[in-house]
Amino acid sequence: MGWLGVFRIQASGRRGPMRRWSRSVAIPTLSCSFDGGDSAWTGGGDPGEGLDAQTWIADDVHVSIGTEDADFMCACAREGSTLPASWEHELCAHFEQPGSADRERYPVQYLDHGLALQLPHLPRGGYCEVHLASSVAHAQSESDIATWWAVDLAPRRSGPAWAR
Repeated sequence: MGWLGVFRIQASGRRGPMRRWSRSVAIPTLSCSFDGGDSAWTGGGDPGEGLDAQTWIADDVHVSIGTEDADFMCACAREGSTLPASWEHELCAHFEQPGSADRERYPVQYLDHGLALQLPHLPRGGYCEVHLASSVAHAQSESDIATWWAVDLAPRRSGPAWAR
């Protein structure tokens, strides 16, 4: 079973206290997590190419949560398709300019039982589209990675039938 949250955000800008239009809009932290309850969940970071993810296991149940990593987001900012071109510097620094990446916040935060997206400010009139996906399944074996594959996706290609 899986869930997909696709966040499409358009910044319209607002008049500030000095009656000027704001140049950018802060995006709230977007997150996906689960309540581990009393079960003994083990696991954690489980990234892949273009993917930031975590996977946890308790008994025969696997849970994975994932989203696009900063490298993939960098490519999207360069294309100007789902992320604003103005984010290129902040997102690409983590891979292309390692020294400057120390000053930039990595957009995906690993939580105890989830992931959070802390994205740059969105320029007035700007648009972004990001996602968080989760998957839960009874595993055939401890090495079963079906839930991991389920969160490694492109939402635009997945369509509305992804979550059932």
